[in-house]
Amino acid sequence: TLTDGTVFWSSVESNEPLTIQLSGLIEGCQKVISQMKINDKWRVYIDPSMAYGDEGRPGIPSNSILVFDIELLDIQ
Repeated sequence: TLTDGTVFWSSVESNEPLTIQLSGLIEGCQKVISQMKINDKWRVYIDPSMAYGDEGRPGIPSNSILVFDIELLDIQ
C-alpha cells in the first residue's frame, strides 16, 4: 500500500499463504523479514531508497514510501 492508502498489490484476497523467495523481494522487505520470527505480524514502512527509489514501478510513483502488513507463518 502507498501512504495515501492506494493498494498496489495484495495477497489478502487469495485467502492462502504466499510463498516467496527472500531474494526476490525489494531490499527493505528482505531486511524486515530476516528480523521476524514465526507468527510475527508487522506493519512496516519501507523507505524509497530500499524499494523502487527514483524509478518507481507501474502503480508506484517514484520516491514512494511503501507500507506492508506482513505475517510470517513459516520459514523453509
